[in-house]
Amino acid sequence: ADISIDGNIWRVRGGNLQASGQELHCGESATTMRFLISVCTCMPGRHVITGGPSLLQRPVSALVRALQQADIRITTMHDDSPPVIIEGDTFRTVEVSLPGDISSQYISGLMLAAPLTENGLILRLTTPPVSKPYLEMTIDMLRRFGVTVDALPQKFVIPHQIYHPAEVAIESDWSSASYFVALGAVSSQGITITSINPESLQADRAVLDIVRQMGASVAVDDNTVTVSR
Repeated sequence: ADISIDGNIWRVRGGNLQASGQELHCGESATTMRFLISVCTCMPGRHVITGGPSLLQRPVSALVRALQQADIRITTMHDDSPPVIIEGDTFRTVEVSLPGDISSQYISGLMLAAPLTENGLILRLTTPPVSKPYLEMTIDMLRRFGVTVDALPQKFVIPHQIYHPAEVAIESDWSSASYFVALGAVSSQGITITSINPESLQADRAVLDIVRQMGASVAVDDNTVTVSR
């Protein structure tokens, strides 16, 4: 992919991805690894995905088993932990199942790959999902890039589709902001956080409801949130 950076603007030109020919090192980012595993299955060639010492101790067996259901040749070097070796190919089945109560990142990664498969993909969850807001964020981002998802309580149907370029404003991170919300809730002076979306799909936005229940004052004005004791 071709990536150029100009101030706060990142321009990415992709769409014709191929096996890199070298290891894809994800550092300690489990999210990166879990997304890449699914996406790499759709690209012909050999992919080796690895990471730092802590990441190499994180199991990925549930995702590996789900992909093996689609006859993808994928193995791990250390029992059920990375590095992960993938022989990219087309999915030979249109339906895979996996638990919904382990990591929503496995499901999100499969959603990202689903439009690239020849016949689309049906994701069936054998248990209810535990991180629904993150799945809703994934569906929303796919929609922005022209991909539709039929979301049922424990099933997602994603036909073969074409990703289209889009301009996206990256939201501020509610996980980071939650610390400042908590500080404002115990402070008589309070705190104001700007450039934050109070209607975000991010799960940690719930911190606003929590401090309200504890008696804090919360004022919302467009993309600004003020919290005080």
